[in-house]
Amino acid sequence: MSEDRYTRMTLRIPKDLHKKLVENAELRSKSTNAEIVARLEESFNPATAIPEDFERLYKLQKEIIDEKDKTTNKLEKMVKTLLNEVEETKKVFNEYEEFVRMPKTNHK
Repeated sequence: MSEDRYTRMTLRIPKDLHKKLVENAELRSKSTNAEIVARLEESFNPATAIPEDFERLYKLQKEIIDEKDKTTNKLEKMVKTLLNEVEETKKVFNEYEEFVRMPKTNHK
């Protein structure tokens, strides 16, 4: 005996929606059930995502880009600070080398 792949369910839907489903099923030469199943399956397909999904994804993308920009700005400031500190350290080191090379009589 083969196993039934389907689950039966009772569904309450508005009459005008039922009418649209029946009409569309007839246009496509499908049963109303097949039309409903096809539409439900399509709703889970990312390629046919609904506009709300795109809006949500756009907002998430914008948040990620904004956060990346903030992080990039912070890192750029940190790099500038470090480069300035390196330059200051070089100056101090050069002054120290000059001091060490000076004759001892000039050390005051």
